[in-house]
Parts: sequence; C-alpha cells; structure tokens
Amino acid sequence: MKTIDGSVGFKIFLLGFIIILIGVGCYSYWYNRVYNSITVSVSKNMMVECGNNNYNVNDFIDKISGNLVSVSKDININEVGKQEVVLEIEKNRIIRNVPIVIEVVDTSMPVINLIEDVINVDCNTTYDIYSNIGEVIDDFDGVLEYKENSLVDDKTVGYY
Repeated sequence: MKTIDGSVGFKIFLLGFIIILIGVGCYSYWYNRVYNSITVSVSKNMMVECGNNNYNVNDFIDKISGNLVSVSKDININEVGKQEVVLEIEKNRIIRNVPIVIEVVDTSMPVINLIEDVINVDCNTTYDIYSNIGEVIDDFDGVLEYKENSLVDDKTVGYY
C-alpha cells in the first residue's frame, strides 16, 4: 500500500481548506448581495382608520424586490398610533424581515345628540350649554362622558 508523505498530505489538506474558504467567501458575498437587494417601497400615506377590518398591508406596498412570504408582525387595528409591521420577503431562497410603519388613526368625529333642538334663553340670564347634551357617541370609543378639565391635552387618544 502506498502512503502519502507528510508534506504532500499537508499540501492536499491546505488546498482543500483554501477551496472551502473560497467557496464560503463566494457564498457569503452572494448571500449579502441578495440579502441587501431585498427592499420594499411603500406609499406615502401609511394610515389605516381605527377598527377597519378591511385593512390589507398589500395596499401600502408600491414595489417589492422579492416575494412577500408572510407578515410576521402585524398591527392592532383597534389601537391608535404608529405601529410596526414586519414583512417576511424571500428572494433566491433568502429571507429578510423588512419593517414598515403604519399609523392607525381615528378620524371620525363623535355624534352629539341634543336633548332639545331649539333653546330659548332670556336676555341677561345664564344658561349651562352642557345641560342640553343628551349623549355623545363615537364610532370607535362608544359612548363618551363629559368631564370638565382645565388641563387640556389635545394629543390624548379619545380627547375631543
């Protein structure tokens, strides 16, 4: 039986190791090129009306480089504010999670039901305008309660 001396065996091992390193380097280069090329372009108006059950993330995607596999994190349409959606995009068997931000807004005004449609007030008398409010109903928040407060915060969800 013929044996390979130590220096030839080492050279074969070294050559194999170099070939593996080159292969790993090429794959890593290719993987990074494909991974970084996975992008999503979205529309400028990234808003959904609160409680909208017909919301579809595809309505906001203008262009996608790859295939949308799934939405791995979606928004809560019943929670007002900016929320992150994570899209799982696949291209050449490489998957990238791409986050986008969608804002859930409540733009519908509440309906104020009055007790009396017409009110007659005598001159030089006081009148409490709130005494004629029967009920205030919001599509999303339901029946609203009047609370008098001098510390007004217009940014608070549910404040009107």
